[in-house]
Amino acid sequence: MSPRPVAATDTAPSARDASPCSGSPNKPSGNSPDDTSCSRSPSRKPCDPSCAHTRPSATAPSSPPLLTAIKIIARNPRHIGADACGFFGVLHTWGRQLQYHPHIHYVVPAGAMRTKDRRWMPSRDEFFLPVKALSRLFRTQFKADIKSAGLLAHISSSVWGQQWVVHCESIPNAKACIEYLAPYVFKVAISEQRILRVDDSGVSLRWRKVGSNRPRTLTLDGIEFLRRFLNHVLPKGFIKVRHYGFMSSNSAISRDEVQLAIVGAHAFDIPRVPKPQAPKPPPTCRSCGGTLRFAAMLRPAGYGTRTRTTGPPAIPI
Repeated sequence: MSPRPVAATDTAPSARDASPCSGSPNKPSGNSPDDTSCSRSPSRKPCDPSCAHTRPSATAPSSPPLLTAIKIIARNPRHIGADACGFFGVLHTWGRQLQYHPHIHYVVPAGAMRTKDRRWMPSRDEFFLPVKALSRLFRTQFKADIKSAGLLAHISSSVWGQQWVVHCESIPNAKACIEYLAPYVFKVAISEQRILRVDDSGVSLRWRKVGSNRPRTLTLDGIEFLRRFLNHVLPKGFIKVRHYGFMSSNSAISRDEVQLAIVGAHAFDIPRVPKPQAPKPPPTCRSCGGTLRFAAMLRPAGYGTRTRTTGPPAIPI
């Protein structure tokens, strides 16, 4: 038995702006800050000291802002009442028109582990955490990490004054959720089936507006199409899928322990069985009270034989 996943989406910084290094850290964020080997280096030797992930640990937070925000709100007994959360995220950088729209799809189990007694605490049905509070806290944590990295001056102050959006919804089918996100791991920004025409005038592609199934056509000149497409080519060695919390490989709580806790929390759940409805009593005679037995259906005299003054002629039944 697995918990109901909850898919959350939040905006993410540019992959190119995250690190000036030609490579990327060997392991996702959340691991030991001493691990600064470069994934592009065959010998896994440390990169140049100017690389972003080889700077002091103060510039590389041990946990992402969203994980910190979820932990703070999940500790509240009114919501979950647990302190050990886990999830994984998949980076998605393109929109339906190939525009640069970086965001992250997170898959979060509907609950958390309580470390003091290693007990799984499920969230409420159809509700994980309050998204408005989560959005504000995520913005605060993100700003604190940017400030500690010394990058706050490079971001407009208006960014921190506007509302941030963390979309969260319940997904009843975990398999369908994984199948939806799986193509984003390996696929490119556009498939060949969406490219309708390529000629001297440009490239025509098919797309659909959000909330509509009507196909639309967008035509771009060759240079603009290449510019949009290359925006989504990530650096070699970039980690597109990252695991956090108890889903991380270096978590103190093993995944087997989490699975056993989930089974223990739901082992005695009794499915709700609808109450059987009593059969309707047969019709009875108003005079004698006896049970009536259907014999035939009689229609009123002249039914379907009257002529109409307007409209098509009546069809006898």
